[in-house]
Amino acid sequence: MLSTDKIKDLLSHGENKQVEFKKCTDKVSASVYETVCSFLNAEGGYIFLGVDDDGTILGINSKCVTDMTKSIINTLNNPEQFLPPMPITPEQTEIDGKIILYLNVPESEQVHRYKNRFFDRWGDADNDVSKHTYLVKNMFMRKEKESSENEVFPDVTLGDMDEESFKIMRSHISIHNSNHPWLSMTNEEFLKSLFWGKQRGTNREGYKLAAILLFGKEQTILNCCPWYRTDAIYRSISYERFLHPLPTDPDIRYN
Repeated sequence: MLSTDKIKDLLSHGENKQVEFKKCTDKVSASVYETVCSFLNAEGGYIFLGVDDDGTILGINSKCVTDMTKSIINTLNNPEQFLPPMPITPEQTEIDGKIILYLNVPESEQVHRYKNRFFDRWGDADNDVSKHTYLVKNMFMRKEKESSENEVFPDVTLGDMDEESFKIMRSHISIHNSNHPWLSMTNEEFLKSLFWGKQRGTNREGYKLAAILLFGKEQTILNCCPWYRTDAIYRSISYERFLHPLPTDPDIRYN
């Protein structure tokens, strides 16, 4: 349970990706469940009921606290409303003579939906992403215990790789270290030393998706990733500086 000082501190800093205020004073609004859903699908967070948008404590009608608590518990455990169900019990506390309820929502290992709609948290807002297939897919990918680049493709062979990509890799490595062990490896030895694994469920062995994205032929990539997107955001770097093949400026960053 949060201390009074901790709650006041959270309220004073306003809403953000993991903190949300709800004005609810006598009943639970649908937006509460949308936020629960988005927090579960994102990084978790705290939802405070009986608090205005600016963090001012309005308080909950004391006669409504029990019904509001039951409503939250019942809805989050009802698979026809919330799927998969998520048992979360609201905490009740009193600050400056006013009652508030708050929910400590964990980051879930599953993707949840409320009334058959998917919600995700962006900044301090809950977003219905149900109609955006790639955004829903991204949520499921975030919940994968293994990153997508570790997915194993047993049917991909060395012949599906692009020879020119290996030459470029070796060229860059030799500039930094002419004795690097990768330079003396065959393409197959190199790939198996870094990008070889077993497929979950079948235990079939093969190259990981990372190898395909880095060294695969264009058609191989399209076969393994029928739909894909690559983003690169460069910071603190001008076009002229980027022309240099080996930028060493420590301020250069990219995602």
